[in-house]
Amino acid sequence: MMKSLLTMLLLCAATIISCDGKQNQAQAGTAVVDAPEVTVEEEPYDFEALAKAIEGSTYIYMLDCGALSVDKGDERFYIDLQGNILDSRPEEEVDPNALRARYNDGLYGYVDAEEKLVIPYRYHFACDFSDGMGLVINDSHLVGYINTKGELVIPYQYETPSESNGNDFHEGLCAVVVDGDYEWFSYIDKTGKLAFPGIFSQAGDFSEGLAAVTTTGEEIQRGYIDHSGKMVITLPEGW
Repeated sequence: MMKSLLTMLLLCAATIISCDGKQNQAQAGTAVVDAPEVTVEEEPYDFEALAKAIEGSTYIYMLDCGALSVDKGDERFYIDLQGNILDSRPEEEVDPNALRARYNDGLYGYVDAEEKLVIPYRYHFACDFSDGMGLVINDSHLVGYINTKGELVIPYQYETPSESNGNDFHEGLCAVVVDGDYEWFSYIDKTGKLAFPGIFSQAGDFSEGLAAVTTTGEEIQRGYIDHSGKMVITLPEGW
């Protein structure tokens, strides 16, 4: 008890000294050293502002380019993750140096920014590179991922309901189809490991630290998860 009281008194004394400012220290002839400023990083999203901005909406679409597209009656508008209404849909940032898929004589390969072929035409289907990874599909219609050297870093193993529905890597994570019968998704990292537990009936790309999902099971939820898989924004029923 005495130790706790002593600690509190020391803290109070330190506070009084700091509040007296530089005058007392100057009188004692002690050099004054300003404490370094503490930078507080702004949260990537504002829950209260978002809730207020989407109140009364009839439908909310997937997170896209760091913004939500929202319908209210016959009007559609966009809001950012701080709850601000935007004039228009934000433009997607495209890496000009990312490898792009090209089709030739029944197969897909990749070219660089100068349209030079850097990965041969050998894939049944392929998507443009995203986040340093390229989605490729083999003759068995299974999805795998290659790096910029054309090395298959995540083996062909994921099902896809159609060749155009595979998801890309964004912010180091990617949604892949793990159950083709139900078209259910889970998220993997760039090593092919599951990023966190959870199966979703809908799973969007990550943007600004969030991804739009719809859960499975008896109590279905729609909302937005963070990189740990935690549902940080839950939308009301019917959205």
